[in-house]
Amino acid sequence: MTVEMRQRVIQLVDCLPQESLPEAIAFLESLSTKANPSAVNVLSNSEELELIKIIQCRLSARDQENFDDLRERNEWGELTESEHCKLIEYIEQIEDRDVERTEALMKLAKLRNVSLDSLLKEFCDRNKDSIGASQFGKNSEVW
Repeated sequence: MTVEMRQRVIQLVDCLPQESLPEAIAFLESLSTKANPSAVNVLSNSEELELIKIIQCRLSARDQENFDDLRERNEWGELTESEHCKLIEYIEQIEDRDVERTEALMKLAKLRNVSLDSLLKEFCDRNKDSIGASQFGKNSEVW
């Protein structure tokens, strides 16, 4: 019976749309925690690591260099139509990552039971160049 039930859970998870997976994981982790309270620290640590990975995710060095070049050339009105489209793609990618980063910061603050402000300060103090400055410009503030 146990093997059949596990297979059924796997089937159900496989049928879920991708956007529902984080909620399913959270639910399964809460059930796992009830069954095995000593596993809480392991789950929390792995979840923290995943959230930190999202928070620290940036454009590759090459993409950042291309973005900076396109942005600067755009200020001078020197972009072709295809280059302008590429600039917009970069901007949309950066904005999407900023949303993901903000969500991850909020989840991490909740997981650690600290304020978002104190968590932001921790990351900014630890990594001023990568967390404290937006990819839109080194002098821009992300938060």
